[in-house]
Amino acid sequence: MFETDYSQRMMQELTSVRTRALRVALSGDVDAALALSVYALGSHQIAHTGAIGLSVHAFASFVNADDDNLIERREILMAACTNTEPEWFTWCMAQTRDVLLEVQAILIASSMDLSHSATTPNCTRKQAIADALATRLQVDMRNHWSVNIDYFMGLTKAQIITAIEAAPVNIANTDIKGKVVFAKHLASQKKDDLAVIATQALEGTGWLPDVIATKGLVEVSSPLADGDIGDNNDHGDPCFALTDDGLAALASAEAVAPDFEMAGVAAE
Repeated sequence: MFETDYSQRMMQELTSVRTRALRVALSGDVDAALALSVYALGSHQIAHTGAIGLSVHAFASFVNADDDNLIERREILMAACTNTEPEWFTWCMAQTRDVLLEVQAILIASSMDLSHSATTPNCTRKQAIADALATRLQVDMRNHWSVNIDYFMGLTKAQIITAIEAAPVNIANTDIKGKVVFAKHLASQKKDDLAVIATQALEGTGWLPDVIATKGLVEVSSPLADGDIGDNNDHGDPCFALTDDGLAALASAEAVAPDFEMAGVAAE
């Protein structure tokens, strides 16, 4: 308990006046506000308690297993700071803007959960937000998901057949009569067999269910033939970078530049 000779009423009045002064000062200091927002976002995740004096709360969401990259970033953050509320506050206030922005991104990402069952109006908004974020962040879901039998076993026969018909090899087939015969053949198959056929037809093609495919994904690179300018690196990726003019052109076309890898969090 804070010890003072003032009455409770007087303390309430005086601290209310200072709160008003702090609020107006904070509204004009983006760095202090950023530090406080990171403190508030991380209080539950780092210090396991609510932020003091702020009506902002964020909880880590561990509904699904995170990507190794995010897990590593969280571990770096945990190692760089402390797990008590007073020391977490002090740590946040001592960081540079760049570090705070990196930490904020980690904390916000860790609190996100846009998974849904498509059964409520809220699910519709979650899907819309996820779609918009995937485009904004240029998330290529082909790097995170691939077809498998378990996926197809969770669908109806009609859905599996539709997926099979969408396979590149079947789309490229211009034999109308053959397609009709193939469709009849598929309709006669058991679900288990269809799941195997679908997996074999779509494996390695980059096919994605429409609910997780990113709309407006910008393909910023393409394989170069041997001997062409721009040799590939050890990872098989073309060695080139987008220029500022190129990024501006993408932005003007309502495309979003690829998300560059965030540097590790460094404690001051």
